Amino acid sequence: MARRRGNEKSLNVARRMGMTRDAVLRESHAHGGVRHDIEVWSVLAPEWREARARVSHSDH
Repeated sequence: MARRRGNEKSLNVARRMGMTRDAVLRESHAHGGVRHDIEVWSVLAPEWREARARVSHSDH
């Protein structure tokens, strides 16, 4: 069964920043009578520094 995705723009930002999806809390949030997944994303300090360096280099 296909799952409806969340906010693709926000997910793309997380990916560009080097974040990793750690968990999906399936149907854990009710909104408007519909249950939605919540995705948990994180980035470790070394990963963040690496992503920032990539962004900085692409600005020049």
